[in-house]
Amino acid sequence: MMTATRFVAILLGISFIACAADPGEPQTSTEATPSKAWFLEVAEEAGIQFSHRSGARGEYYYPESMAGGVGLCDLNGDGHLDLFFLQGRDLAPDSRENHPTNRYYQNSGDGHFEDQTAASGLGATEFGMGIACGDINGDGHTDVYLTNVGRNRLYMNLGNARFEDITDDAGVGDDGWGASTLIADVDGDGDEDIFVTNYLRWSPEHELTCHDQEGLREYCGPSSYGAPAKDVFYRNLGNGTFKDASDELGLHTAFGPGLGVELGDLAAEDGLEIYVANDQTANHLWFGDPSARARNDALALGLALNRSGAAEAGMGVQAFDHDSDGDLDLLVTHLDGESHTLYRRDPHGYSDISDQAGLGYSTLKNTGFGLAVADFDHDGQLDLYVAGGRVTRTSSEGRDDPYAESDALFQGTQEQRFVAVDLQLPLRTGRGLASGDIDNDGDIDLVVANRDAAPLVLKNVAATGEWLKLSLQDGPRVATGSTVLVRACDRTWTRRSAPWGGYLGSSDPGVHVGLGNCKQIDEVLVHWWPGLTSESFGPFTAGSTHTLLKGNGLSVPSSD
Repeated sequence: MMTATRFVAILLGISFIACAADPGEPQTSTEATPSKAWFLEVAEEAGIQFSHRSGARGEYYYPESMAGGVGLCDLNGDGHLDLFFLQGRDLAPDSRENHPTNRYYQNSGDGHFEDQTAASGLGATEFGMGIACGDINGDGHTDVYLTNVGRNRLYMNLGNARFEDITDDAGVGDDGWGASTLIADVDGDGDEDIFVTNYLRWSPEHELTCHDQEGLREYCGPSSYGAPAKDVFYRNLGNGTFKDASDELGLHTAFGPGLGVELGDLAAEDGLEIYVANDQTANHLWFGDPSARARNDALALGLALNRSGAAEAGMGVQAFDHDSDGDLDLLVTHLDGESHTLYRRDPHGYSDISDQAGLGYSTLKNTGFGLAVADFDHDGQLDLYVAGGRVTRTSSEGRDDPYAESDALFQGTQEQRFVAVDLQLPLRTGRGLASGDIDNDGDIDLVVANRDAAPLVLKNVAATGEWLKLSLQDGPRVATGSTVLVRACDRTWTRRSAPWGGYLGSSDPGVHVGLGNCKQIDEVLVHWWPGLTSESFGPFTAGSTHTLLKGNGLSVPSSD
């Protein structure tokens, strides 16, 4: 039973001037007026006893400032989202401490979790960064890939959340500084591949010494090292092994400090492209079919730099249909002093519309890492949550954590703008983020991983409108990469099955749609990946959950 006194209410207050103002001009905010709660913080009531440890002890090893990750994945196959937290450790070469382990919490079905780390075989002690969940062998069980500072790990699910480390046999143990990662059928051959963003070529033995403006020791930035890393693409060969096909994809032609990764039809060429958000260097866009072409088209499509032609400190990234025109737009989070950047898909590429969307001026003051774009309040418009946390000390005195910042919440409007919402939460150093319906009540909850602190488990209490939840299945495998068009009340919503995106996290692969007042869904059109076939399902009643199996719908032309 969750105790009401433990809840931390997150209050909404509109802090934005009227939408009638010129959208190209910087927008000033007024003092927020609380009006209703959006989330309740319930980590302790939910049974989560985890606390992240970066291992920081005054040596300023750079990876300490960038971790940690979190996953919401159904690891025991019972239909409920389980929780996985990546742990840090002391990075000193002479460290002899007993290192803490990653932690796996199993969901009982109502949003309460039990620690099953020991029984699962997932309790590794590397310096953990990011997580990807997927089905590498098509057996219907969710496998796990973990990036680390050092050798990455692939765990095969043997059933009932019992895992075996198959990294060596599979050939996927990259030993760089891994960040965000994904498991997906990148090349469309029916098997799920692995993509890894690498940050820097780094080791504790060669750490640099940097200072802030007051002459105090501080973490260095990526440009200080001059050692951007190459990302890695492992192609699934379908026999339990993978091939390093990084050069085939073109990854050897452009290095960068990669942090966030997204996968989707970003070039409108009936395939999936990989987008990498780089820290202080131009972003990358790689074509998903290694046999077709090997090139980075981010600059040509307008996704490499911001509207001023400048590279920014890219952290988290997520693709979604912001303007309801059926194609994917792209949002990237950045450091304080840089706005979060929203790229809108245009006929010939992308344009930076951050100011027009309300994210220019209003996001300059905070750093953003993990993010989630979802219809939290079920009004039919997509909202935005960003995990905040600095990478250099704040000038404020008396804080237990000098890197802590507030997270940010923005409510989506019918005018295709984001309006700032006041969050009344403890200041923490937010990093990874995962989203999904933890308690199976139909709305989207959040889990935020915080550096050197306990996570936030945020129960959604804002949702008042109608909703629809869908699971897309291609045989036993979840059909990630597929796109859904939901048609109801003379409107169409475009959504995807895409658990990747954000920063260091893996989210629910299910499809969620807030419907406002619509109570009847006329049609659900699924564009399946791979194969590019389309099927129609429905009608459905709002407030329901459905599993859509490929081959069981009404076949329609793909151009519909």
